[in-house]
Amino acid sequence: MYCVRARIHVAPITAVSISSAAIGTMSSFKLTKDPVVAAIIKRANDRSNQGLDDYGGTMADADKHLLEWIDDAQEELWDTIVYLEKIKLIVGRLTGHAPKTRK
Repeated sequence: MYCVRARIHVAPITAVSISSAAIGTMSSFKLTKDPVVAAIIKRANDRSNQGLDDYGGTMADADKHLLEWIDDAQEELWDTIVYLEKIKLIVGRLTGHAPKTRK
């Protein structure tokens, strides 16, 4: 096994500003003709608006250390793994196919 050590310089990320006029234009812009993709975009937008209500700011406003963002992402992915495992169990019960276990 090899171990690589590297110094990583992370430049500060600057926020991107979008004017309210541009947002108004975007709301009438058809992003996709695909209804599945459109539903995903709508859910993302709804979730973003709920986050504004719950946390009082946007992701652009959020100020965390890079390692905190990594921790948050890991926790979200762990939840995703649990959800997928649950889905496998349900599908297995419905179809009679037990999920494969790995050694």
